[in-house]
Amino acid sequence: MNHCFKIVLLLLFSCSGYKIVKNENNFKKYGLKSISIPMFYNQSILPNVTGSFTNAFSRELNTIKNLEIKSPNSTNVDGYFVGIIRSSQTEKNVIKRGLSARIKDIAPLNAPLNENLVPLSNSLVLTLEIYLIRRNASSQSLISRIREKNHPELLNQHPSIILKRLIKIDTNFVREFYDGANSVVNATQYQGTLAKVVEREARKSAIDFKDSVRNVF
Repeated sequence: MNHCFKIVLLLLFSCSGYKIVKNENNFKKYGLKSISIPMFYNQSILPNVTGSFTNAFSRELNTIKNLEIKSPNSTNVDGYFVGIIRSSQTEKNVIKRGLSARIKDIAPLNAPLNENLVPLSNSLVLTLEIYLIRRNASSQSLISRIREKNHPELLNQHPSIILKRLIKIDTNFVREFYDGANSVVNATQYQGTLAKVVEREARKSAIDFKDSVRNVF
């Protein structure tokens, strides 16, 4: 009876288009059994974003079976996983203002006469470039060219670039305000909120990337 039940389940999964996806190393077919993940390059105008993205991708790639993640500075690897964070060089195009409100409405106790407007929400706009590069004698030169966008037309067909992905990040977040005794808008608190948003988007990007590589690549 149990045997028949298992056969029926297998038939149901086959007919419905479902398949069991294993967390395998799909890079093996390109000869990549080990990679290093150097600290991502920050070409954006935001400080302190590389750590969040580097750590998030390192954690997710570490879960792929039969893919060894070596130290960031290791040269005894089959390939390099390179990430570059880019943005507009104009702040208003990176952190866009959303809805605004008067400070006196946000903090009636401590700023009842303040008519200045502050944004209640913002959106963060970044671009993340991902490259998987086969290690050879010219790898470091190639990575420098990628980082500086030198000869981009050549990079599209470079034989050492196994994978290239462009991840767009455009997400909204709500700012936090406190009607405290000393200040209404706390700049430090805003930076903390922004850091949490970057951390969240880094984690989401890493998970989405791993899933796409596992299912498609």
